[in-house]
Amino acid sequence: MRLTTLSIVACLGLATSALAQNAATPKQNGVYHANTTANAGTPNTSTVPVLKPADAAAVDAWTQANKISENQIQLGLSMNGNWKTTSTVWMTPDAPAASSEGTAHFTSTMGGRFVEGTVDTKLFGLPYKGKQWFGFNNATKQFESVWIDSESTGIVTVNGTRDANGNIIWNGTTTNPVTGSKQAFKAKTSFPEKGKMTFEMWDTTSDGREFRSLEVQYVRADGAPTIKTSMKHNGNTPNTSNTTSDGKPAWMAEAAEARKRKLAAQNESHTPEVTPSTMSH
Repeated sequence: MRLTTLSIVACLGLATSALAQNAATPKQNGVYHANTTANAGTPNTSTVPVLKPADAAAVDAWTQANKISENQIQLGLSMNGNWKTTSTVWMTPDAPAASSEGTAHFTSTMGGRFVEGTVDTKLFGLPYKGKQWFGFNNATKQFESVWIDSESTGIVTVNGTRDANGNIIWNGTTTNPVTGSKQAFKAKTSFPEKGKMTFEMWDTTSDGREFRSLEVQYVRADGAPTIKTSMKHNGNTPNTSNTTSDGKPAWMAEAAEARKRKLAAQNESHTPEVTPSTMSH
């Protein structure tokens, strides 16, 4: 985390220092050099870092990685709000199911970049509390989630991607306290219809059999959520409706449109010339 922060500061520092000059002289040998005079006839004795095209590309890459996109907004619109939950647990493939009722609350945080959630239910008749965070990492193009609860000391982290139906497929590992070895598991978050959400998790037995170990059914206890963010997409306010006209989650249509835009951009892609004006965006 410290290295990431330092990298961001370094990139932004290069851009700010170079662009703060009155203007840039014409490109010389593929490199833009800042003016050496702050005022007419007065030499500028300060040391000015030179912003090469590669530096400008790095600044742009960090900017794209850190800005809020449709993925973060639609994640919040799909999850934010108050929910009633019904949890069902299976300890082994042949074990009887244990069910409990509870509540959950999700809200966007950090300007809409992440979703923070709390779960309050029971596990085998005992109080059980959980806390989790969700996000979409623009750099890795994956969803990420972290989970902690009142019955364990481990922090569970998972990465996920959307499938063709708009579900988020998660993959992660836990440590088996008996053997000390890592144990892989997979999970799925789906949005079957307006006002409903389902989380399912599958574990694997010691002999390699996969079985569903957890299912949580969410039903909205309030209306559709809203998100406050200043993010704009292509100069337009992003689609913040929770559903399309046919009642399906809006991000399903958004995901299809995003794929079309990506393909179109790939077909028309070219390497633009770096100019002083493009470096300022």
